[in-house]
Amino acid sequence: MKLEVKWHKLFETMEEAIQTVPTNTLYSLRIEMKKICISNTKRGLAAMEDACPHKLIPLSKGFVNEFDEIVCVWHKYCFDTQTGYELTGKNIRPVRVYPIEEREDGVYVGIPSKAPKVDEFSY
Repeated sequence: MKLEVKWHKLFETMEEAIQTVPTNTLYSLRIEMKKICISNTKRGLAAMEDACPHKLIPLSKGFVNEFDEIVCVWHKYCFDTQTGYELTGKNIRPVRVYPIEEREDGVYVGIPSKAPKVDEFSY
Protein backbone atom coordinates (compact mmCIF):
# COMPACT_ATOMS: atom_id res chain seq x y z
CA MET A 1 0.00 0.00 0.00
CA LYS A 2 1.47 3.32 -1.08
CA LEU A 3 1.03 6.23 1.29
CA GLU A 4 0.06 9.66 0.07
CA VAL A 5 2.69 12.22 1.00
CA LYS A 6 1.99 15.89 1.61
CA TRP A 7 5.01 18.12 0.97
CA HIS A 8 5.75 21.03 3.33
CA LYS A 9 8.19 23.80 2.58
CA LEU A 10 10.89 24.04 5.23
CA PHE A 11 13.23 26.64 3.76
CA GLU A 12 13.26 29.03 0.81
CA THR A 13 16.72 27.84 -0.30
CA MET A 14 19.34 25.23 0.59
CA GLU A 15 21.55 28.09 1.80
CA GLU A 16 18.84 29.08 4.29
CA ALA A 17 18.55 25.43 5.40
CA ILE A 18 22.30 25.17 6.03
CA GLN A 19 22.32 28.50 7.85
CA THR A 20 19.42 27.39 10.07
CA VAL A 21 20.74 23.84 10.59
CA PRO A 22 24.55 23.98 10.36
CA THR A 23 26.54 20.78 9.84
CA ASN A 24 26.36 18.36 12.79
CA THR A 25 23.40 20.08 14.42
CA LEU A 26 19.75 19.25 15.06
CA TYR A 27 16.68 21.42 14.64
CA SER A 28 13.16 20.79 15.92
CA LEU A 29 9.90 21.90 14.37
CA ARG A 30 6.24 20.92 14.28
CA ILE A 31 4.33 20.06 11.12
CA GLU A 32 0.72 18.89 11.21
CA MET A 33 0.88 17.97 14.90
CA LYS A 34 4.08 15.96 14.35
CA LYS A 35 7.35 16.89 15.99
CA ILE A 36 10.11 16.64 13.39
CA CYS A 37 13.87 16.56 13.97
CA ILE A 38 15.94 17.96 11.09
CA SER A 39 19.60 16.99 11.03
CA ASN A 40 22.46 18.16 8.86
CA THR A 41 25.42 15.82 8.55
CA LYS A 42 28.05 14.98 5.94
CA ARG A 43 25.31 12.82 4.40
CA GLY A 44 23.07 15.88 3.96
CA LEU A 45 19.79 17.03 5.44
CA ALA A 46 17.51 14.40 6.96
CA ALA A 47 14.17 14.46 8.76
CA MET A 48 12.75 12.05 11.33
CA GLU A 49 10.21 11.99 14.11
CA ASP A 50 11.50 13.94 17.08
CA ALA A 51 11.04 11.22 19.69
CA CYS A 52 13.25 8.35 20.77
CA PRO A 53 11.06 5.23 20.71
CA HIS A 54 12.38 4.17 24.12
CA LYS A 55 11.20 7.03 26.38
CA LEU A 56 9.90 9.56 23.80
CA ILE A 57 12.71 11.99 24.66
CA PRO A 58 13.09 14.54 21.83
CA LEU A 59 15.96 13.46 19.58
CA SER A 60 16.58 17.13 18.82
CA LYS A 61 17.87 17.45 22.42
CA GLY A 62 20.63 14.97 21.54
CA PHE A 63 23.63 15.39 19.25
CA VAL A 64 25.23 14.15 16.03
CA ASN A 65 28.17 11.80 16.62
CA GLU A 66 31.29 11.19 14.49
CA PHE A 67 29.39 8.52 12.49
CA ASP A 68 26.65 10.99 11.46
CA GLU A 69 24.13 9.32 13.76
CA ILE A 70 21.68 11.10 16.04
CA VAL A 71 22.39 10.18 19.65
CA CYS A 72 19.54 10.34 22.15
CA VAL A 73 20.57 12.35 25.19
CA TRP A 74 18.82 9.97 27.64
CA HIS A 75 20.37 6.51 27.07
CA LYS A 76 22.72 7.24 24.15
CA TYR A 77 20.77 5.22 21.60
CA CYS A 78 22.16 5.97 18.12
CA PHE A 79 19.87 6.38 15.09
CA ASP A 80 20.80 6.34 11.42
CA THR A 81 19.59 9.62 9.92
CA GLN A 82 18.65 8.01 6.60
CA THR A 83 16.86 4.85 7.78
CA GLY A 84 15.85 5.59 11.38
CA TYR A 85 17.32 2.29 12.61
CA GLU A 86 18.88 2.15 16.07
CA LEU A 87 22.51 1.09 15.57
CA THR A 88 23.81 0.05 18.98
CA GLY A 89 21.82 -3.19 19.21
CA LYS A 90 19.26 -2.01 21.76
CA ASN A 91 16.48 -3.79 19.84
CA ILE A 92 13.95 -0.96 19.73
CA ARG A 93 11.76 0.05 16.81
CA PRO A 94 13.19 2.41 14.22
CA VAL A 95 12.37 6.09 14.23
CA ARG A 96 10.10 7.15 11.35
CA VAL A 97 12.04 9.06 8.70
CA TYR A 98 10.61 11.56 6.24
CA PRO A 99 11.94 12.40 2.77
CA ILE A 100 13.53 15.77 2.08
CA GLU A 101 13.67 17.25 -1.41
CA GLU A 102 15.45 20.29 -2.73
CA ARG A 103 13.37 21.96 -5.43
CA GLU A 104 13.75 25.13 -7.48
CA ASP A 105 11.48 26.99 -5.07
CA GLY A 106 12.81 25.62 -1.76
CA VAL A 107 13.53 22.66 0.50
CA TYR A 108 10.59 20.41 1.36
CA VAL A 109 9.80 17.54 3.72
CA GLY A 110 7.24 14.88 2.88
CA ILE A 111 4.83 13.83 5.62
CA PRO A 112 2.45 10.89 5.04
CA SER A 113 -1.12 12.14 5.07
CA LYS A 114 -2.36 8.98 6.77
CA ALA A 115 -0.60 6.50 9.01
CA PRO A 116 -0.24 3.04 7.48
CA LYS A 117 -2.64 0.44 8.74
CA VAL A 118 -0.85 -2.40 10.45
CA ASP A 119 -2.43 -5.83 10.34
CA GLU A 120 -0.92 -7.46 13.39
CA PHE A 121 -2.22 -10.85 12.29
CA SER A 122 -0.47 -10.91 8.90
CA TYR A 123 2.69 -12.90 8.37
